Amino acid sequence: IYPAMLALGSVYLEQVTVRHRWPRYVLTGLIVVTGVALSPHAMPVLSPQGMIKLQNAMSFKAPQQERAHAGVLPQHIGDRLGWPEFITMMTDAYGRLDPADRAHCSILVSNYGEAGALNLFGPKLGLPHAVSGYMSYYLWGPGDMDGGCVLAYWPDRETLDEVFEQVTEVARFTHPYVMERQNNRPLYLCRNLKMPMEQAWPRFKRYW
Repeated sequence: IYPAMLALGSVYLEQVTVRHRWPRYVLTGLIVVTGVALSPHAMPVLSPQGMIKLQNAMSFKAPQQERAHAGVLPQHIGDRLGWPEFITMMTDAYGRLDPADRAHCSILVSNYGEAGALNLFGPKLGLPHAVSGYMSYYLWGPGDMDGGCVLAYWPDRETLDEVFEQVTEVARFTHPYVMERQNNRPLYLCRNLKMPMEQAWPRFKRYW
């Protein structure tokens, strides 16, 4: 709807400034200055440190977009950060596994951002295809995950303890600028399903 509103406003401004044109330049200048000042809140034009300084100086922060997404940066900026570090953590943990475990170990993650990052960058690093129970990923199923060895980047350890016989934290993801729910998150090495996969897979369904 914004293009139509801008067009209407431009026509109105032209009509009310036919006799005296100086308000056009004043209003145009105000629009430009305001746009430049607010642009970092909409686009990643500053470094994370610069963005935080600007927020503090202006005493203004973009409103929270989703209930579970809070952090030092706006969600549409914070969600862009941390992916190389996340991939590095997963690659290091996978590389520390015994060769016998790596041959059949699967990766389970909690949302499509994590799965998408792993499946985009992981193959070149030797990582297996990641699966997830989040949204459409759940419908695609567990793939070849047999449950004998699983690297699970999962926020709810209770679910993992219900499903696997052994659950061990092997790494932890931390980053100063990501969303709070993505920060200080554990990575678990899980072994041996307690139940058949067709019973275990619905436990990982996340539709929120």
